[in-house]
Amino acid sequence: MGAHRARERAHAAGRRPRAAKGRIRIGAVVVAAVAAPVVGAGVVSLSRAVYAVAPPDELAIHAGTGGNLSPPVDGRPATGSDTPSPTAVATGRDGTVFVGFAWGAVYEIDRSGVMHLFAGDPGNGTSGEPAARAAPLGSPVAGLATSANGDLYVADAGQYRVLKVSADGSRTVVAGNGSPGRASAAGDATTVPVEPRGLAVGPDGALYIASTAQNVVFKLDASGLGVFAGDGSTAAGDDGSPAAGRPVGSPAGVAADTRGNVYITDTGHSYVYRVGADGKLRVLAGDGTNEPAEPGPASLSPVGAPTGIAADPRGSVFVSASSGREIVRIDPDGGLALVSGGEDAGVPKPGDAASAAYTEVRGVAVDAVGHLFAADYGSHYVTRTTRNIAADPPTDLTAVPAADGAQLTFAAPTFTGNLEIEGYEYSVDNGQHWAELTGAARANPVTATITGLARAAQTVVVRAVNTAGKSAASAPVTFTPTGTSPLAAPARTAPLPAATTGEPAPRSTARPAAPALKPIDREGWAGVPEHPEQVTGKELRTWAYLASARGADAHLSTKLGKRVLTRGQATTLLTGGIFVYNRAALNARGQAAVRNLATHLPPGAGVTCEGYTDYDGSPVWGRTLSTGRARAVCAALKKYGSGVTAGAVGYGPKRPAVIGGSSAGRSENRRVVIVVNR
Repeated sequence: MGAHRARERAHAAGRRPRAAKGRIRIGAVVVAAVAAPVVGAGVVSLSRAVYAVAPPDELAIHAGTGGNLSPPVDGRPATGSDTPSPTAVATGRDGTVFVGFAWGAVYEIDRSGVMHLFAGDPGNGTSGEPAARAAPLGSPVAGLATSANGDLYVADAGQYRVLKVSADGSRTVVAGNGSPGRASAAGDATTVPVEPRGLAVGPDGALYIASTAQNVVFKLDASGLGVFAGDGSTAAGDDGSPAAGRPVGSPAGVAADTRGNVYITDTGHSYVYRVGADGKLRVLAGDGTNEPAEPGPASLSPVGAPTGIAADPRGSVFVSASSGREIVRIDPDGGLALVSGGEDAGVPKPGDAASAAYTEVRGVAVDAVGHLFAADYGSHYVTRTTRNIAADPPTDLTAVPAADGAQLTFAAPTFTGNLEIEGYEYSVDNGQHWAELTGAARANPVTATITGLARAAQTVVVRAVNTAGKSAASAPVTFTPTGTSPLAAPARTAPLPAATTGEPAPRSTARPAAPALKPIDREGWAGVPEHPEQVTGKELRTWAYLASARGADAHLSTKLGKRVLTRGQATTLLTGGIFVYNRAALNARGQAAVRNLATHLPPGAGVTCEGYTDYDGSPVWGRTLSTGRARAVCAALKKYGSGVTAGAVGYGPKRPAVIGGSSAGRSENRRVVIVVNR
C-alpha cells in the first residue's frame, strides 16, 4: 500500500482544514460562413454558434410503487407493480431491463414496460404460484449481467453459484459448487467454491465474478475459471501492482467496457479500480475514506463504500457510493460528477435527476442510448435516468475535391444524445480549430461545400453539436482542392529576419503574463458551521469565502484581469443580477459575464461548476436552485469556451461564505465557483 499512502498523504496535505464539519454551401442554400482554417495562415479566430442550454437529466420511475407487500405479478405494468427490495439490474441489447430481487427471483421488463418473471420462484417464502419454467433461486440475487447473444448470468448468492439463463428459460450452472469456501482456481468451474456478488461480461464474452467474501474477482472464459484480481486477503489494492495474485480489497461490483478495461469497486476500502490490458490495477477513484463524493478529479475524491458499477459505451463509468445514497459518474478524462442522490437518504421522485434522493442503491446499469438504471433496495424502486449527453460522431464522411475546397457528405449520428442535433462543425487542422457548418442540423445525409483552403493535401473531420456538447470527431478523410483560394497563404516556412526583409518585426499577439494573484489570507475567519441558520450577530466571513469546496482560492471573476487559469485554480462568479429571479436561467447580463469568464479558461479545459445559495430558504430548494445554476454556467462555458468540458454540482446552503447578519448582506453566498481540473 506504499503508493496509496503516499498519494493519500499528498492529498491530505493539499486540503484546506474542514470546518466544524470562406463561405459554405449547404444543400442548395448558400449561407454566410466563418473564415475557414487556412493552411499557412496561422491561428484563425472562429466565431461560435450560440446554442441553447441543455435540459437537465430526467429521472423517472421505471418500476415499483414504493411498497414492499408482495412480488410483482407477471404481465402487469412495471410502474404499477410492487418491486420489493431490488438488488441488481442489467440491460439487454433489445432494450429490455432485468431486475434481481433479494428474495430470489429475476424479472424482465420489456420495451413496453411490462414485467415478466424470467427466473426464480416468487412463491419461495413470499406469495404467488411457483414459476412453471424455473426452479427457485437462492436469496439474494446479488448481481446480473447480459451477454451479446442474449444470455443472462445470475449471481445466486444464496446457493453459492452463478447461473446462465437462456432466453427460453433453460438454466445452467457455470460456476460454483453450492458451498462457501476459500477462493481457488483449481478444478472445474462448477467444483470450486464461488461466493458471487457483482457480475460483468467483457467484449470477448469472458465472465467476471466479484466475490466480496472471498476477496477476489474471478474470470471465466473458454480456458476455464481463474482468479483475475485479488489474493484472498482483505488488504486494499496497490496502485500499479499486477491485479492477479495481489490484494483487491473487498470487491462488490465489477464492470467491463468495450475497450477491454475491467472496473472493480472495493467496498471495504472505498476505492474504484481499473484493470487495463496490461493486467495492472490502477486507482480510478477514491481517497480511502468513507465520505460522500466531491466533484473534481476522481482520484482525489472520496467514493464512500462503493458497490454497484457500470460502464457505458462512450467511456463513462457509473458507481453507487456512500452506502448507496448517491450515484457518481467518472468520465474518460478522470473527472467525477454527482449524477443523483446525496448525503441524506430519501425516496427517488420523477424530475431533475440531480435533485433526486436514494436510500440504498445496490445495482446500476446503462444501455446504449444513454439511460441509467438503478435498483434502490431501500426505497423499493427501480429508476431510469435519461441522460442528455453529446451525440455520437457523424459517420461515412466523404470529401470530393472542388475549387479551393471540397464537397462534404456524411451521415448524421444515429444516437443524438437524447437531444436534437443543433449543428455541425469541421476542422482541417487535426481538431485544433473548428468552423461551423450552419443550417444542416436536420439533413441526413448532410452535404456541405467548404472553401477557402490552399491547394495542398487537406485532412478534414466533422463533429455534431447538441445542447449538451460536441461529439467526438468523425473518421478523417484526406483530399486536395483543385484550385487555389485567393485567401490561401503560402505553406509555412521559417520567418526571415526583419533586417533581411526590410520590414518591421511582426507584433506578438501572445497575451502578456499577468502578475500572480495574492493568496487569500483567511487568518481569523470563522469556520463553516453545520447549522448556519443558528448563527446570529454581525456578518462574518468563513473559510468558504472565495474558495472552492476543496479550499482552493477562488478570486472573483471580475478581478482576473488578463489571467488564464491553470489546473487546480478556481474563480468565483457572483450570481446576483445575472440570473432570472429564483430560476436557473442566465439573463443577458449573465450570458455576457460567462462569455467573459470563458476567456480566462485555456483551450480544452475541464472544469467543475459548484453552485451555492444562501441559507435563508428551504435547503431542498437551495440545492435544486444551486445545481440548476451551476449547470447553466457549465453549459454556457461549453458554448463560449474552446473545447471546454464541464460538470456541475449544487451544494445549496451547505458552505456559506458569509454567516450572521441579514439575508441581503449575505449576497456573496449566492455564487458559482468554477474549478479548473485540467
